[in-house]
Amino acid sequence: MIPDILFILMWLFAPVIWIIIVKVLQDNILRVSILSGLLFFILLFQYIGLPILYFGFDEYRLYEIYDEALILKISLFTILSTTLLLLGALTSRMIFGKLQKINYLESDSTNPRGLIFMCIILFFICFSMLILFVQEIGITNVAGIAALGLVDSNESITMLRSSMTNNFSGDYSLYELFFEELMLFTLFILFSIKNKTKSFLFNLLRLIVLIVTTISLTISAQKAPIMELFFGLLFIHFFRNYSGKVSMTSVILFSPFAVLFLVLIYQSFMGSDNLSVAFTSVLSRTFTGTIHPIYVYLEYFPFYSDFLYGSTFPNPLSIFDFEPVILTQEIMAWNNPNEAKLGIVGSMPTIFWVEAYANFSIEGIVIISFILGFILFSIDKIFLLFKHNPLFIAYYVWIILFFKDLSQTFFSNFFLNPDFIVVTLIFLFFLLINQRGRIILN
Repeated sequence: MIPDILFILMWLFAPVIWIIIVKVLQDNILRVSILSGLLFFILLFQYIGLPILYFGFDEYRLYEIYDEALILKISLFTILSTTLLLLGALTSRMIFGKLQKINYLESDSTNPRGLIFMCIILFFICFSMLILFVQEIGITNVAGIAALGLVDSNESITMLRSSMTNNFSGDYSLYELFFEELMLFTLFILFSIKNKTKSFLFNLLRLIVLIVTTISLTISAQKAPIMELFFGLLFIHFFRNYSGKVSMTSVILFSPFAVLFLVLIYQSFMGSDNLSVAFTSVLSRTFTGTIHPIYVYLEYFPFYSDFLYGSTFPNPLSIFDFEPVILTQEIMAWNNPNEAKLGIVGSMPTIFWVEAYANFSIEGIVIISFILGFILFSIDKIFLLFKHNPLFIAYYVWIILFFKDLSQTFFSNFFLNPDFIVVTLIFLFFLLINQRGRIILN
């Protein structure tokens, strides 16, 4: 009884400390920024569900997650890493100063027509890559289409998803860059531009890009990418109308539609006929399903494998004398040996601190969490130097969603990340063209 009470007190007290630190970092705890966005997603995906698992309230996870001591260990490591992440950001704030306030404006240097024209070109390039990808795998092998029952396929949805992503014979990351990341960036730009004249054609363009983006994000029958669209549009709404501060009214009004859409997507992809079962499944996947991989990793290290000491890090051009370990796939195969035997190449990504632990034990969590916090706040400080026009807002929202993946994936994926490099270069190119060769800073 006493350990349970201590667990709850610890779980309740830690966010209070985090909120105090965020208040110091950016004055308003409801302000949307890289750090506050990441903290929100850590709370959503990796923290809220901890007591649900600890007390065994999630029937979907009971058969695999039952060790209270291990769940307590997960809780302690998550609290430790998140606190050090924020302390690293606090150190950066002490050196470089607080974040600049968002001042959204349709500045004189912004040419909406030129920006819209460039968006149309980028959209058609992304759409072309989507068509090429579908042609390469074959329309009957598209997991999202097969899940909806629009085509007949002899393979399971899991196998089709594997063939489209982890086990794709070509360069899936290249296609994904265009029909996910750049498609989202294009959509964010169009929705950041205020339609002052209430143009029907502009609204039609927005609708077409929104529909195509929704299709491209769900084509592989993955549920997570569509959440980026929801949160991205919501963040743009906050920047356009509330200077980047969260409007609780908007959240309350928007949330039911987002949840309903996710439930319908889950029903379609998983073949569930029961709406209430689909709803509870969505809640389970959101709050506890993302913690499940951490449990598996802590079962694996160091009992079934020694710590890796940097072997999960990328090794471009084989500069160093080691072959990188694709740990997410290795752990998935270990945890699901039957699927591995069938040739299904799955992946089990999880929060950034797990990679630090798998490589360097607890010392890795301490050092890497602090460094990441310092870097993220510094990056935020630099980006906010740009003029806060529609193009910047779209890019800033994309960046927030890009770094929010630290709540669900390894930090080494961010080393020389091609998505970040390409989207940033396109943002700067659009900025130069749209502002006639000048990058205007605040």
